[in-house]
Amino acid sequence: MLRAYKTELDLNNKQRTMMLRCAGTARFVFNWALADRIERHKNNLPTNRFEQKRRFNTLKVEQFPWIYDVPYTIVESEFQQCDIAFQNFFRRVKKGGKPGFPNFKSKKHGINSFTLRQSIFVSNNQIKLPRIDWLRLKEDKYLPIQDVKILSANISHSAGHWFVSLQVEQPDAEISTGTHKGVIGVDVGLKVLATCSNGKVFENPKSLNSLLFAFRCKRFTISPNELLGVKKCLISYCLGLRRFVGHYWLLALPRACLYLRVVAC
Repeated sequence: MLRAYKTELDLNNKQRTMMLRCAGTARFVFNWALADRIERHKNNLPTNRFEQKRRFNTLKVEQFPWIYDVPYTIVESEFQQCDIAFQNFFRRVKKGGKPGFPNFKSKKHGINSFTLRQSIFVSNNQIKLPRIDWLRLKEDKYLPIQDVKILSANISHSAGHWFVSLQVEQPDAEISTGTHKGVIGVDVGLKVLATCSNGKVFENPKSLNSLLFAFRCKRFTISPNELLGVKKCLISYCLGLRRFVGHYWLLALPRACLYLRVVAC
């Protein structure tokens, strides 16, 4: 069966810089592929991701030599994602639904993710990525090591933290029902982060209150245009922070619980 494991990376400044470079390269390649598709469609010229990659490889030697500093699988993944986006677009058009034309990736919507394949190795508290070398993990012995085939690793950024999502193929596991503690319900709210049916309450992160207080103090000293930009950044950061904290309250639930039901208000 296919399964994904997501955990946080423990990076130093040099590794964070490399992650930003990889994410920027992925965004650039996707935007180049999308713009090329649009231009060739206007000129009635056929193309596909393989033909695009051949032309891109001839151009990057002189025009984009910095791409050689990042893993080559990033380029392949972005061309594949652009091709999938167009396939989904044409499928929706044929079905008569909302087309949803592919959009360009932008820094305004946060740091984009990127996908790596091949030459990925995992230890108890580290993961090795191609051209990036070994990276420390914040959770020990969470990623699988034995009896799995690693398919890909997706690196993403949220609320100032970097995560790796590992997709693996592993044998089907039988669920043991002898030691579970029944069912736990989780109510995800606004006043508190989550409330469990066993009485445990997870509070919102305190940094949210400090950010809101700083925003209230600064809102009268900046222009309306700057205020709108600050609001957008604050909302994006708060949502990302809630997702980041939610990853950990799920891990804090009893591991022996067999069933988990999450209800969002």
